[in-house]
Amino acid sequence: MYGPSHPVSIDQHIQKYRINENETYVEVCDRNSSVLADSEEHRRDIRLTQLHQNFMYAGRVTRAVGAPMQICAHNCFVSGDIADDSIDIQDKLKEAFMTMRMGGGIGYNFGTLRPRMSMIASLKSTASGAVSFMEIYNSNCKTVRSAGGRRGAQMGVLPIWHPDIVEFIEVKTVALADDLQKAQMLISMYENEKVGDTSEGAEDRRAYFEELKPFMIDMVEKVSIQNRLNAFNLSIAITDDFMRAVEDDTDWDLVFNGKVYQTLRARDLWDKVMLATWDWAEPGVLFIDRINEMNNLYYCETISATNPCGEQPLPPYGACLLGSWNMVKYIVTLPDGSRHLDLEALKADIPGMVRALDNVIDVAKYPLPQQEKEAKDKRRMGMGVTGMANAIEALGAPYGTDEYLEIQALILRTIANETYRASAMLAKEKGAFPLWDAEKYMAGKFVNSGVLDDDVLELMWKWGLRNSHLLSIAPTGTISLTADNISSGIEPVFAYMSGRDIINQDGVTKQYVEIPDYGVSVFGVEGVRSDDLPVLDHVKVLCHAQQFVDSSISKTCNVPGDVSFDDFKEVYMTAWRGGAKGCTTFRLDGKRFGMMRSLDEVVNEVEPVSAVDAAEVCGYDPSTGKATGPCADD
Repeated sequence: MYGPSHPVSIDQHIQKYRINENETYVEVCDRNSSVLADSEEHRRDIRLTQLHQNFMYAGRVTRAVGAPMQICAHNCFVSGDIADDSIDIQDKLKEAFMTMRMGGGIGYNFGTLRPRMSMIASLKSTASGAVSFMEIYNSNCKTVRSAGGRRGAQMGVLPIWHPDIVEFIEVKTVALADDLQKAQMLISMYENEKVGDTSEGAEDRRAYFEELKPFMIDMVEKVSIQNRLNAFNLSIAITDDFMRAVEDDTDWDLVFNGKVYQTLRARDLWDKVMLATWDWAEPGVLFIDRINEMNNLYYCETISATNPCGEQPLPPYGACLLGSWNMVKYIVTLPDGSRHLDLEALKADIPGMVRALDNVIDVAKYPLPQQEKEAKDKRRMGMGVTGMANAIEALGAPYGTDEYLEIQALILRTIANETYRASAMLAKEKGAFPLWDAEKYMAGKFVNSGVLDDDVLELMWKWGLRNSHLLSIAPTGTISLTADNISSGIEPVFAYMSGRDIINQDGVTKQYVEIPDYGVSVFGVEGVRSDDLPVLDHVKVLCHAQQFVDSSISKTCNVPGDVSFDDFKEVYMTAWRGGAKGCTTFRLDGKRFGMMRSLDEVVNEVEPVSAVDAAEVCGYDPSTGKATGPCADD
């Protein structure tokens, strides 16, 4: 049998990646490979690699290539620069709608928009600010989502120097005053009604209501916050100058078009960012100077935003084309039960898939002509990994240990060299990407970082490269689930048995599913779980992996609930100093809930119940103010 074997994985593959429920997994592979092949030999090669799930295209590629629907094969894009005028703001809104309508996510840099209360000379009025326009884009995305199919996905970025940065930080962390005022008013109305109530149980009802009041306000606050810009992920573009200002405890100017609007203590502003992520896991942080400094195309583009998940920093109209090597498939179990990593098989598979992904650029449908030109001028792609934790821990190295990092380095260095080698050989055959400039490209910092071998560099000097970028590590949540729940990307194992909310094909409804970890169910290995890992080990793995990746990495650093605020802030400082291009955290005792839930601690504690009578359930009768069911008073 080819493809996923767990019922949940099969169901998700059918919902997300097949033309209809009658298309089989093998037919999906046939559809993709027949379109992306350069020859019959190439078709057989990439078909076999996909059949065994050794390599998994990103979901958009699998779904779109060879399909009759008008959907794009690129997962995500970045918007063109939004000019600071009302016409262009609406034009970019239309372009975003067209992009999301065809299934592409989109990122924006809102730092080009003038701040709140600045003058609009032509209208003799004041501007409403960058965040206010994000509300329009938010509604735009939700409209596309409600139309069915894949949900819209957006990333909103604002630079740390923008005068609206405090409003941006607080937009998803501070409840609307109107919502809280209405809640307080309703509570007061209820209390006033019950003041003279002397009926039976009135005292109990009032006491119960007093107990509920804090929870009611808390719930209103959470709902208010989670309804604000809820079609956006948010990130701040942080400069090195700002991070040094935090280190040195100096002031920081908020500037737009050369005018200083406000000066703040850098550490005070940093604390606002940290407090928001402490509670709500947003905004994320992008180290924008490092992103541009390490960019292979530093000489012809400037990056100011990323795709919605952050693993692809992209220029205006840039597109991300993704796929991941499923590392559990390269773990070979010998007759004596020992296991080893088959790097030679991985090396053999890489050239065919680089060629296939490169062909996606030419056969893909693009929502906008600017996106097509950008994609074909640079031929960007992002090959990454998934199932990494399951694979390396199956070899006996616990996540985050020195031995683990040694194997991770071996894998990522191999993938980097073989993808660049394959791209150079494709350039020999088909030509380098149009914006290739040998002198400038070969002077780039990633090229000279020591990751690429001398023989690969020689091929690049001789033939150029077919693709400007080749490496990126995505979160891979859904494709990992459809591979029988392998560990995602370079993340540790989440749980040995997990429950998660899955968004259905209509893009709106959800279903709850439970599924075991691949490492446990196939290898019999209980890896280090995400919540059990010291947070700085998360950062260590992230920074270690980044040196082998020319684009970026999407990874969440889980933070234990009992961490101090100072230690929490150090996570981000460590990531910046360690060479990361961005950092995202999730604190277990924060106010935001995740999509996945560990069932490891409850699976053996809950006894199955076949049926429950209403009389057996603890409840509360509002008419009497008394508990009911087994909790009722004698």
